[in-house]
Amino acid sequence: MLAQLGNRVQHALRAFTPQDADNLKKAARTFPITKSYDVEQTLQALGIGEALVTVLTPRGVPTSLAWTVLLPPDSLMAGMDRAAVQALIAASSLTAKYAQAVDRESAHEMITARIQRARKQAPSQPPGAKPRKGGRGGSARPQKGGIEGALHTTCR
Repeated sequence: MLAQLGNRVQHALRAFTPQDADNLKKAARTFPITKSYDVEQTLQALGIGEALVTVLTPRGVPTSLAWTVLLPPDSLMAGMDRAAVQALIAASSLTAKYAQAVDRESAHEMITARIQRARKQAPSQPPGAKPRKGGRGGSARPQKGGIEGALHTTCR
C-alpha cells in the first residue's frame, strides 16, 4: 500500500547469496534516480535505525532520496507504577481542563425520562379494557408508530 501512495522507507538490505544480490539490485532500481547516493551501496551500509526515505510532494512528485536516522519511540516495555503515572498526570498541561470528572446525562437517561413523562401524561385505560384497534378500513391490525410503523406500512 505504501508503494501505491508513493511513500517509501527502506531499511538495510544485505546480500549474502546471488539471489540476495539480485533482490538488492531490484530494490535499488525502484527508488528515484539520485546523484547523491549509490543506492545499492547505501542500502548495504545502513545501520540500526537508519533508512532511505522518499515521499510524494503535494504535486505528487517523489522527493529526492534521503538517508534518514529514525529515532525510537520514548516508551517502556513494562507497566508504570502508580506514582510515576500520577507524576506525569500532574505535570501535564491538560490537567487543568480534564482533571475534574464531568458526568453528563446519557442518551439512555434522556430517553428513559421522556418515556416516563409520556406515561404520566397519557390517559390511563381502565383495567381489563382491550387496546383500541386501528388501521385502514377497520383492519384488525394495531397501528404502529415511528419507524416500526413506517416499515410495517411499506412492507405490506
